[in-house]
Amino acid sequence: MSSESSHHDRDSLESVFLYALQVLPSSERLLVEAHISACADCRHELETLRPVIDAFTSWPTDVLRPSTSLWEHLAQRIAAETGEAPGISAPRRTG
Repeated sequence: MSSESSHHDRDSLESVFLYALQVLPSSERLLVEAHISACADCRHELETLRPVIDAFTSWPTDVLRPSTSLWEHLAQRIAAETGEAPGISAPRRTG
């Protein structure tokens, strides 16, 4: 496998993952859709991911939401690494 091929695989898979999660920036969505339609490997990966992602929709949201202390820890760590003040406060838990 050439380095160009492995680069394609890594970038393509990341784009497919983001597309499947519906978090791909709109400016990239059409390009990724075109690539998926032309690439059998990426189409297969997308079809493999769909049942996994669909299963997440049935999970209770409180299971998926990090605790307040984790949010605060992440914000502090990012602030320390970037040298900027934490920009996001932890979301309030409901229920």
